[in-house]
Amino acid sequence: LAVDDATFSYSSGSYCKSASNPTPVISGLGGGTFSEGSGNISINPSTGEIDIATSMVGGPYSISYTTNGTCPITSAVQVSITANDDPAFNYSSAAYCQSETDPIPAISGTSGGTFSSTAGLVFISSSTGQIDLSASSIGTYDITYNTGGACPEDSVFPITINPDFDATINAAGPFCQGDAPVNMTAAQSGGIWSGSGITNPASGTFNPAAAGSGTHQITYDITGTCGSSDTVLVIVNPDADATINPSGPYCTDDFPVNLTAAQGGGTWSGTGITVPASGTFNPAVAAAGTHTIIYA
Repeated sequence: LAVDDATFSYSSGSYCKSASNPTPVISGLGGGTFSEGSGNISINPSTGEIDIATSMVGGPYSISYTTNGTCPITSAVQVSITANDDPAFNYSSAAYCQSETDPIPAISGTSGGTFSSTAGLVFISSSTGQIDLSASSIGTYDITYNTGGACPEDSVFPITINPDFDATINAAGPFCQGDAPVNMTAAQSGGIWSGSGITNPASGTFNPAAAGSGTHQITYDITGTCGSSDTVLVIVNPDADATINPSGPYCTDDFPVNLTAAQGGGTWSGTGITVPASGTFNPAVAAAGTHTIIYA
């Protein structure tokens, strides 16, 4: 009598740990029994299906098939089980501001893979995972790393990109001490103002009288994630004093006189003023009477 035909085969000689359970094709006599001597392979003895999840990584392991006919025979094929790649990686933070230094991830698993992001809205290097923050859109994205090896795996790290606030203060002043209070402004609202002369930190009200004459440092802070701060110098000049010193009365034949005031540098006007810069008043030109003299 001829011996049985124990021919059988699996679709591959090597399987990744994450692969679906393979079942052999029996091209010889069916109805036999499968086994694996080392105990490292979990195998169904009647179908030859290998339970990949509970089998040990390694090999090659010898899978035997023994027919159950009149003249039984045993044949064997070699099967290996390979561990899946380790896709572990991480960034130093889960949130970044657009102005920060572009982050590069640390790969703690299998290197040489490829990076990508959801929706393609993050500018990312596929080989290094470096994110171009300034060119990326605001939002939260999943960064995926695929090992790309013989038994590839994916892992995901969520990244949030936040907008930078702009606290740039708009130019203001110089002011005179007697000027009315004004509200300082900046590129973006919502911050807090501080400094000499600031009477309302929320609105940025600056009161020149409260500040006093001099140069004052004003600061504007926008707090929170990706906050911003700016500082400017605001000048307050003292108010001029145009108080005219008492003069007269005069007779129409008196000599011209130079009128004076608390502060110099102004211009004189009115009846009898012949030199506006020096305030020369000529009683003869003014003639008899009461005259209004203005100094500004």
